[in-house]
Amino acid sequence: MGITSNIVSPGLIETDQNKHFPLEIKQHYASLTTIGRTGKPEDVAKIVAFLSSDDGEYITGSYIPVDGGLVIGG
Repeated sequence: MGITSNIVSPGLIETDQNKHFPLEIKQHYASLTTIGRTGKPEDVAKIVAFLSSDDGEYITGSYIPVDGGLVIGG
């Protein structure tokens, strides 16, 4: 099997790094997404796990935004 290479590009994900952001900023960011919420670490982990599994072996050279639709909604 060959080596695959993909880009996973998270949006605002609720982590310790941004837990102190004002609620108004988080709500504004969430309102810009088509999903209507900020992300969770699990949202990114599921994509990475899929790409790392045999199920994702034929995906390569892809840019995958994990941003709740910010790219299309904002």
